Amino acid sequence: MINFAEAKWIDHPSNPLIEPPRPQWMIADPTMLPPDKTPDGKWRMIANSVGFLNHYQSADGVAWERVGGRVCRGIRPFLFWEDGVYFLFYELHVRPWLSGIAVRTSADLHAWSDARMLIQGAWPVDGGGFKFLGNPCLVKAGDEYRLYYSNGWIWLWDCLYFEPKHIGVATAKSILGPYTRHGEPLLSQIGRASCRERVYHPV
Repeated sequence: MINFAEAKWIDHPSNPLIEPPRPQWMIADPTMLPPDKTPDGKWRMIANSVGFLNHYQSADGVAWERVGGRVCRGIRPFLFWEDGVYFLFYELHVRPWLSGIAVRTSADLHAWSDARMLIQGAWPVDGGGFKFLGNPCLVKAGDEYRLYYSNGWIWLWDCLYFEPKHIGVATAKSILGPYTRHGEPLLSQIGRASCRERVYHPV
């Protein structure tokens, strides 16, 4: 068994494995499915460019090709598979200062349903009234679904970009909800933040 804490990590010689689709300048937040979870036995990845989700496939998990056009409008995706159905959770902006967690479903990773908003709005946060919910991650625990997500934002001065400030959880008995948000944030970023040092503390 690999001890990841003690493993020595180096850049893969083929990095970067994927480039942003032109004329965009960023590709980020990849979510992946291994070959045993896809219809054709290929690796699948969905990653966001600036405001859009893009679909990629690979035979070996290293050499990737883009599949078709944009999947949909959104950022920070998360793929979940259950009983032959693919669920694409992601952050969808409904206004420049307001976003929520939406989901789409598919049987083949190509044709997707319309978006369904699962949770929107959040705890009062600092940041000039911005209320961002993003970075969804779904975990099934027994007969309950736990949807972890980020909320709010904090500016990272050394990379001139904002990232989430709080992490919370919502639960449901059905994968499509309704989801109940649980109280206050589970974790929160405190103090001056940077790309190199980001420490979350229990609330």
